[in-house]
Amino acid sequence: MVCSVKKKTFGWGNTTVRPHMRYGMSLDSLEAFLECSGYNAELRCFDPHRRPEKLKWVTNKGSLEPVGYDLVEFIKQYTKEQGNCSVAQWWGETQPANVFLSHCQQQSLESTLHPMRHAHSRMIGFKDVCSSIVRDEGQLRWWLDYVIIQQNVKPQFDKNEIIEVIGSIGLTLGIYDSEYLARSFCVFEVFETKRQRGKLYFWQTLDGKFAKQRLNDFQRYGHVPEVNVELAECHHSNDKNQIDKYIQETDGFEFVNASVRNVLRKSLVSWMVEERMRRLRLRMMGLCCCICLICTWIVFWAYVF
Repeated sequence: MVCSVKKKTFGWGNTTVRPHMRYGMSLDSLEAFLECSGYNAELRCFDPHRRPEKLKWVTNKGSLEPVGYDLVEFIKQYTKEQGNCSVAQWWGETQPANVFLSHCQQQSLESTLHPMRHAHSRMIGFKDVCSSIVRDEGQLRWWLDYVIIQQNVKPQFDKNEIIEVIGSIGLTLGIYDSEYLARSFCVFEVFETKRQRGKLYFWQTLDGKFAKQRLNDFQRYGHVPEVNVELAECHHSNDKNQIDKYIQETDGFEFVNASVRNVLRKSLVSWMVEERMRRLRLRMMGLCCCICLICTWIVFWAYVF
């Protein structure tokens, strides 16, 4: 079976969106693809020093484990044999996406998959929103760039198309790590979600050194990381230029920086409250009642507003 690249388009707002950009892929289908395509087998014998020449820079930056760029390169070779379609198209995943995943491609694939597996059960607010649109987490369809974009078809990025996609989905999960605020795409996706009044949640595990340091700085000093989208980077300069020009022509760098920083502040409050309540429950040896949940939300809203 060979998947052809469709030319027909759908109109959302004032922008024409290509059909495959509307699709979302379930976590089960994504993991099945990784296994059946042979990618998981490749991971077991991965050698960072055998990356293709165009990915040597990833190794030089210290990424010795497989990251998103490695998966993209694998998908390019895989889908070239399937008619240059996206993985979602090839896999028959043509239902509309209901969650937009915002992340850095330089993070490991496991760092991307972990929130997809656990956000529904561990993030109360995110779970509530998901429950209003699907009956169970298996019905979540993720807009994940690796498998939704036609990796061999140029150009891949059209800012107006992504703006329409983010707005139509209305729910974004950002995977906040040490690189997140330094990437133009990530800041752009966060701001655009809030500008279009979408629901936005950040995933940040409390296990990693970076996450603990950020939370500690906020608890002790009220410190919120600075945001400077003008200095943020893109792998392709044309994509960076599109994003910067759009921001300059609309709200401006300072407004975007302040808006994204405010979103982070609210998220840090939420993480801080959740962590304190988690520790409290542990100290009480699991004897807390449902009042804990009530207290958590009272403290959260009191602190934010």
